[in-house]
Amino acid sequence: MIKFSVIHRARDGLALSASTDLDSEIIKLRESKRVAKALSRKARHFPVRCFITAGGYKIFCVTEADVSFLLISELNYQPVLAFSFLDDLKKQFLSRYTRGAVEKAIRPYSFIEFDSYILKTKQRYNNTRTLYTRIDLSATSEELKNIPPIEIFEQDLLQGVPLNRSPDVSFTSANVTPKAHSKAKFAHRLQPLTSLAFGSIIITGLCAILNVIRLVPFISQHQIEVGDEETHWASISLYFILSVFINLSQIYLLVYPITHRSILNWLLCITSFMMFYSLSDLRNFTQIAFHMVSSIFICYNIWKRPLVGKLPNYNV
Repeated sequence: MIKFSVIHRARDGLALSASTDLDSEIIKLRESKRVAKALSRKARHFPVRCFITAGGYKIFCVTEADVSFLLISELNYQPVLAFSFLDDLKKQFLSRYTRGAVEKAIRPYSFIEFDSYILKTKQRYNNTRTLYTRIDLSATSEELKNIPPIEIFEQDLLQGVPLNRSPDVSFTSANVTPKAHSKAKFAHRLQPLTSLAFGSIIITGLCAILNVIRLVPFISQHQIEVGDEETHWASISLYFILSVFINLSQIYLLVYPITHRSILNWLLCITSFMMFYSLSDLRNFTQIAFHMVSSIFICYNIWKRPLVGKLPNYNV
């Protein structure tokens, strides 16, 4: 059963909205609320979905768009129900309030009008008679199976650093391998890859292969000689090698979350155009156009795949 739910601003832990406590629950939940508030302040350091046990209760957390959605439940409460509940709150809250409104909030519980929706949703999830007939849990269940939430502990809240711990195996039907955990950690940080993004990866990979194909014969057909010919041979070889490196770096930047993504995206794009100019004498118009379009295409997809912290459009 869900005991309490609250919404915090992630950067400073400011409470934005919460469910109403029963008098009998206030003292019991005191310790769990303290840990939940500490978790909300450190939420940006942890995966999007995580949970912690404190004060005899389990605390579930979902963070997106610099907003943390938390609930405190009994220890035996099913994770799929908990995260389905939080996803429901997340979609409603982010569709009603803009990121700017959240940033401008000064006083605690500035969105108190949202309390009624939390209370109504809490009552619906606590009603076991009609719960499974009114709520479709298949999508949430599949997400938790593919990307299990991460269990954190109170010492992690003191450190505030990203976790490198295996997910709780109780969330999945089989044990999670380190490879799957690594995939889960990355997938929590970026928006899912779209079909266009997959297409740009294939095209950019093809460009890298074409650059290697041009480089190998070029090296094999030239002997190192002293003079200007050696300098020209070495320069062309270096341009091809740099082009391959740029292609692979763009793919890596699209797939994995790293810091300063926007700056690196622009630098790779500009550098790739410099390589196009340097190798223009060795390519025809069609080849140049293909490499230019592929570079622009993957740069666009990198830009369109932001970190999860940016607001999605839930009105669509």
